[in-house]
Amino acid sequence: TISPGSTYCAQLFSSYGLLPAGLIEFPENLDLVNWIVNQGYVGQASPGGHGTYTYGDVQRSIWALVEDTNSTSGLGSWNQSRVDEIISDALAMGEGFIPGCDQTVAVILNPVNCGVPGSPTNQITIAQVTTASIPQVCVPTVVCADCETVVTNEATLTCEGNQLLVSGSPAS
Repeated sequence: TISPGSTYCAQLFSSYGLLPAGLIEFPENLDLVNWIVNQGYVGQASPGGHGTYTYGDVQRSIWALVEDTNSTSGLGSWNQSRVDEIISDALAMGEGFIPGCDQTVAVILNPVNCGVPGSPTNQITIAQVTTASIPQVCVPTVVCADCETVVTNEATLTCEGNQLLVSGSPAS
């Protein structure tokens, strides 16, 4: 469980990089996760007439693809029919997906004990990073010489309300 207002230390992993064994059950589905987060489902009407897609639908779809056991605690509004549509779409169109410039890529945050790096303390979190903000992936549209940051393998993760805040080390 992630508690609002709490600060966590976390290891960061790219969904396209090597992951520690057992971090997630089905890492082979991370291309599908990346496809989902780039489709803009939230707020769109379900083509099957099941209402409007919610963040809960997207989150539940992602967890169903990467883990065998899923909790719906704190998920908010979601509908299994909409989740099934998202998963079906991902299986049909997301295999082998690689985000392009200005799309988002999923990153996996593994909360660890701040005093003992590498010791898990809470559930993993999947966040999104815009590829244009990753050095050497895309050519930036705005050049900012002294404001570039780098993602390190350790970061601070803070949950405030329903927003996830991540901070890393500044570039040297």
